[in-house]
Amino acid sequence: MNFHVRKRLKLLTQICYIALWSFLSLNIIRILPTRPDNGLSTKTINDIIRLMFVINMFSQNLNL
Repeated sequence: MNFHVRKRLKLLTQICYIALWSFLSLNIIRILPTRPDNGLSTKTINDIIRLMFVINMFSQNLNL
């Protein structure tokens, strides 16, 4: 692959990663203060945190 294509692809991946990470972070901040009777369980929060760790490991594999 061309060097410039690889560089742009890496930049695009970084932007998508940062956008997804901040979206999930904002969701955790919004969910955490809610009480369990609102319908959002700790399982949902754990799933989001687990997904964030998976994304983090994936980005480290890409050397972002």
